[in-house]
Amino acid sequence: MELEIKGSSIRSKIRKKKERAKAELKFLDQVLQLLSEHEVCILGSFWPKTFGKQVFGAALHSSAAQGIHSVLQSHLAQINQFGLVLADSRNDLLNSVVSGSILSQKLRASGDRFPNIVEAPGFVNSSHHAMIQMADITASSIFGRCALSHSCKKNRVDSFEDRTCSFGRDM
Repeated sequence: MELEIKGSSIRSKIRKKKERAKAELKFLDQVLQLLSEHEVCILGSFWPKTFGKQVFGAALHSSAAQGIHSVLQSHLAQINQFGLVLADSRNDLLNSVVSGSILSQKLRASGDRFPNIVEAPGFVNSSHHAMIQMADITASSIFGRCALSHSCKKNRVDSFEDRTCSFGRDM
């Protein structure tokens, strides 16, 4: 039996039910408690889509993946550790393009841009991996408002920093 809980569904129910969303809020509280008990470090970035502009899937996903790898690389270097990225799978072609964009950064002639990240990203089916679901729940239901409010404030994108909304917290 496959079970997948989407953070966006939880956020939608909380928004619609308001004060009657006790079960959803309790669930989110338990997710955060579990992350806290295991001293999970939450790092992430949002790449809000610009309203009225065409989105090119491979380019957007590759750019987002490189940004996420940069955030993780900085964190891993700071704590002198190694890690890897597991991401929710999209489709084989898109996964391959994104993985190739990271691998080219790792194997470039001038040196590895992500030396503390041991491998190109792995892509998994989120309905089979609890930690991918936890990341989705945390990012979309809790931090999703950051991306929404940020993208609504911007009429145009002037730089990479203008279109990202990053967060990081050692719980």
